[in-house]
Amino acid sequence: MLFLLFLLCATSCCFSQMRNAIRVYIPPVSGGNPEQQKYFFDNFKMELSSAGYGVVDTQAESNYMMQFTIQSNDAFGSDPDEKQYEVKLALLNSSDNSEVVEFTFPFTGLDEMNDWNQYLMYRAMANIPLDVLEENSRLMDEQAPAAAIPDLWRNKWMYVSFALGGDMIFFVNQNTLSAAQGMVMPGVALGYELQFLNFLSVQAAGKFRALHDGESYKPVLAFDAALKGVVKPGNYMMLEPYFGAEYTMSLSPGTQIPWLSVLAGTQVGFRGIKRDAFFIDLSMAYSLLGEFTLVTENTHGTLIFGLLFGWKLGFLDRKR
Repeated sequence: MLFLLFLLCATSCCFSQMRNAIRVYIPPVSGGNPEQQKYFFDNFKMELSSAGYGVVDTQAESNYMMQFTIQSNDAFGSDPDEKQYEVKLALLNSSDNSEVVEFTFPFTGLDEMNDWNQYLMYRAMANIPLDVLEENSRLMDEQAPAAAIPDLWRNKWMYVSFALGGDMIFFVNQNTLSAAQGMVMPGVALGYELQFLNFLSVQAAGKFRALHDGESYKPVLAFDAALKGVVKPGNYMMLEPYFGAEYTMSLSPGTQIPWLSVLAGTQVGFRGIKRDAFFIDLSMAYSLLGEFTLVTENTHGTLIFGLLFGWKLGFLDRKR
């Protein structure tokens, strides 16, 4: 029973994908009165769209045309005072106007058609051969523009990035590992990333920071290199945990800072417009070599927590 349920779900998904590749054009409805014409035109466009078919505005864009003709049908029904009608539905190949199927359906008021529209739509579209559905689905995939491919933005050989944010730096007593004092460093970062495997990449970045020591800002320049894992859940997110090292130098005379730190963090990316992404970068660095000397000549170990908000642009498509 579970197997049959799974098979039914899989088949439904498959046919839904195939229906997306079929484009249908509904020309203006002929016959009847303006209210009837509008009713059939609007309602069958809605039924086709709800079923997963593409509804287009011209015959040239379509694979099939669904034509409606409304005419009187006085022979139908038993009430001579009630006007009787029938709608003729014809499904045609758009390429040569050849007929796929044609049938008529009687009605009196439009309200009663609400219960039959979906049935009539499926009755017509069921006549499209399965091999035609498969071929249109294949052509649709091959001809899809690059921007429409959901994963294109996160499957590039290389990326360049720009980010703004800040770091919270703590001066740590190396004997007790307790935070003794802290300060915030605003900064900017420029990065370059090479995604050499679908699940792995390397990144190099330059960061300019402004350290305020209580009296003035001290410029700091840092360079980091990291190995990043790449996880791609859904269609709109990319998670990149990373581990690496950071080299730092002070651009202010008389200020010493640790020159080598171990670095770890996670970058969370979100799909942008086409080949780009917006991201949030959370990081932590701890000094291994060098000292941090303030203007008061106090020396401490350092622990830095970073938060960056950025944008990156990808180049050169790569296969998954």
